[in-house]
Amino acid sequence: MLQRTCSGSLYAVLEVARDATPQEIKKAYHRLALRLHPDKTGGTTTEQFTLIQEAQSILSDPRQRRVYDTFGRMGIESLRQFGDGMVVMTTAGIRCAFFIIAFWMLLWLLTLVLAIVRLDYNKGWPWAAVFAPVWVALVPLLLIGGLLVFHGVTRREIASTLLGLMCFLVTFAVAMFVVGLSGALTWTIALAPSAAIYVFQSCFILRYLLPFQFRNGFAEFIPPGSSVCLSRMYWGFLLETVFEKLCCFSFISLALLRAAQTGGEDTSKLISFWIVFTPLILYFGCMTLVSAARRFFAGTVEGQSCLLSRLCRALAAAMGYASLLFMACMLAAKCEAEQNHKAVSLHPSAAVALLPLEVTLALAVLLPSCIFYNAELLFGDVSTMDVAEDDGSLAPGGDDAFDRGGFKYNFMWNNYAKNGGRGETAAGSSEAYRGEWAPDPPHLKTTYQGI
Repeated sequence: MLQRTCSGSLYAVLEVARDATPQEIKKAYHRLALRLHPDKTGGTTTEQFTLIQEAQSILSDPRQRRVYDTFGRMGIESLRQFGDGMVVMTTAGIRCAFFIIAFWMLLWLLTLVLAIVRLDYNKGWPWAAVFAPVWVALVPLLLIGGLLVFHGVTRREIASTLLGLMCFLVTFAVAMFVVGLSGALTWTIALAPSAAIYVFQSCFILRYLLPFQFRNGFAEFIPPGSSVCLSRMYWGFLLETVFEKLCCFSFISLALLRAAQTGGEDTSKLISFWIVFTPLILYFGCMTLVSAARRFFAGTVEGQSCLLSRLCRALAAAMGYASLLFMACMLAAKCEAEQNHKAVSLHPSAAVALLPLEVTLALAVLLPSCIFYNAELLFGDVSTMDVAEDDGSLAPGGDDAFDRGGFKYNFMWNNYAKNGGRGETAAGSSEAYRGEWAPDPPHLKTTYQGI
């Protein structure tokens, strides 16, 4: 059965174990409410009292608690914004979702294979036909975008409306890119929608550089009353985000400058693609080293004395950025040879240049397929979960239903389980809730999906 993990900070706020019964949660809430009510503390514990109210409202609701244990706070936000229709909680629904994901990723993998064949072997194929699987893959994206726009307009939710418009913009950007490949438009115009998407995504992320926005977005990991500007998490996020945006905007600017140059000019006046890709190579190279060093020294802090184990973890952490670095170098060499017509010793095929992307898409097809075939084994009969309020326990229905108490929660060190869920060692301040008990947050990614 698949292990459910979440940050567990809501359980820490109430000073209960993560397998606590509804009665234990209710008792813990009343105990803390009597101690932290603002009327009794002169208003100094207003924020702590709000925290325990939020935790109690989520953990006392079986549906919200199940969603929180499975998807974390993101699942709770989705449940509140879109309702039950956006949270798949039945085995049949999970199988259907993973089948759609596998099929959708298969379409992108097929497109990549056709593009490689077009680039390396059959250069006469029309690009519109090469991207035929993508047109099929974009149909559900358009439908989802339409539903989000309709949902946002009818309920006056700006977030849903913007997300729906983003789906339309992505579809338009892909279409313009294909038209640019076909030669019907100049690359400056063809790449404009893609650049607009990145600018929009950057604006969404850069707002978190403001301390008050960062606190609002990551309040779960910041103790109330503490300064965001003194947080190591904030400064790490700021440095990585600024570095990424500088490199990526430099790459986009150089790419648009190169796109404005025509192939009929003297090749000596054309911007080298090694110069165009230099910002990406610099960014991916630095992040490869940073990721490896962060994971290596994190193993030292966690008490992992085995050098080989820490090296393996560091290599695994750096694999993602290293793959992107490999593709950036290979694409620069290939474009330099084929677009600038330079006689270079390094002229990789498209299959070699895009090898990490091929492997990633293949895994993106394989893993959802495996989950689809083993949904009952991994998730159990989650649709029959119910609450036995009479005896104060959360009881699964059916033989295959998962038992909350049977999971191994390894994400967060937890003294509550050792103390029988009584929380004798918990401190009385919100810093203890979010500092002592909450886990160190994972590495903040500065991509749109990471935020």
